[in-house]
Amino acid sequence: MPLPLPPRRALRQLAWAAACALGLQAAAAQGAAPAEVNNSALDARLFYQLLISEVQLASGDPGSAYELTLDAARSQKSEQLFRRATDIALQARAGDQALAAARAWRTAFPKSADAHRYLVQLLVSLGRPAESVAPLRSLIELTPAAERAALVSAVPGFYARSPNRKEAATWVQEAVQSQMDEPLTRAAARVSVGVAKLSAGEPQAALELAQRAQTLDPAAPEPALLALDLLARGTGAAEALVSQHLRTVPTSAPVRMAYARVLTGANRYPDALAQLDAVARAEPKHPQVWLTLGALHLELRQPAIARTDLERHLALLDEADGRASSAAAAPANADDDGEDDTPSTPAAAAGRSKPRTTALLLLAQAAEQQKDYAGAEQVLSRIEPVGNEVLDVQSRRASLLARQGKLPEARALIHHTPLTAPALTQNRLLAEVQLLR
Repeated sequence: MPLPLPPRRALRQLAWAAACALGLQAAAAQGAAPAEVNNSALDARLFYQLLISEVQLASGDPGSAYELTLDAARSQKSEQLFRRATDIALQARAGDQALAAARAWRTAFPKSADAHRYLVQLLVSLGRPAESVAPLRSLIELTPAAERAALVSAVPGFYARSPNRKEAATWVQEAVQSQMDEPLTRAAARVSVGVAKLSAGEPQAALELAQRAQTLDPAAPEPALLALDLLARGTGAAEALVSQHLRTVPTSAPVRMAYARVLTGANRYPDALAQLDAVARAEPKHPQVWLTLGALHLELRQPAIARTDLERHLALLDEADGRASSAAAAPANADDDGEDDTPSTPAAAAGRSKPRTTALLLLAQAAEQQKDYAGAEQVLSRIEPVGNEVLDVQSRRASLLARQGKLPEARALIHHTPLTAPALTQNRLLAEVQLLR
């Protein structure tokens, strides 16, 4: 919705009145000549203009704040003020005004990567992705050479929400076309187009692009990761690219972890274990690999091995927490790296929780498989559930009761579990269904 913008003349009069007030105060306070100070270009008029802008914003008048800040940005040719004007409009959910400010910013600073980035994101968000191709291409060219491949790889993400996947693939190809022959980006450009082609339902085109990208850069993980997406969608020929990459870079942990995930989804558990074991040997301090190994061994009904894996994972998390505490530089949940590499199995469904809670739930399940109900309850007592995790913990406790022939008590435990949100009612019902099964 457009911002309620006041007349430009009234705003200028208000700003000038404030500036005059500052001038009168300065004249009255004249005395000994102050020492020369090398300050910024912020003069009295600009100071009061920006001050009034922030006051207007705080008092609920973003239109005035936007107009004043944009006017100051144009008169001062300040990239910082253009960014502020754009942010004010975004804060007010005024997309058209934000777009206007971003366009003015780009016009005033044609070499500004930030201006191009804002413009691309706004055009995509406002449903005008076709217009974003040209500024996105410019943004890629303005990005330092060392960072350009990463940006090229991220291009499909700009159009991930586009309902027309084929058009999105065309936009991606147009945006990265100039990078197809550049030594530093030619592989990444082909992978980006391949990702878009796969999303558009063209797996053969995506496979050919992945093959070409790997030929150009055999050590790059991106072609292998694209091949894994193809493999997960049924393109068996893509597996050769993954194998070739792992022969070239045997220590490629991200590819091996992703490969294990795909293999687990295809019920190829021995092959998945081989990949995870390779990562564990190469990076024994990698917490996520032990969590994934534990979940997979649990799925294979090997609870003793699973318990060893999961305890190793928890020990590594404790080490990380100890280092963070001694440095006093990390939040309480520093063990959560945001990455979820657990196999997509029922045992690993709790992977949406924090890694420590996930590991403890899996550890309790492993003890339950061994009929060590006391040990399982002891593990559950180590969990301090937060939010939705309460239902997960109580469901595991209910399973323990049911295993011991106490089904009524188990159902009552689930029924009396407090819910943190009404939407969890269905989850509680599903937990009871699982219990009865």
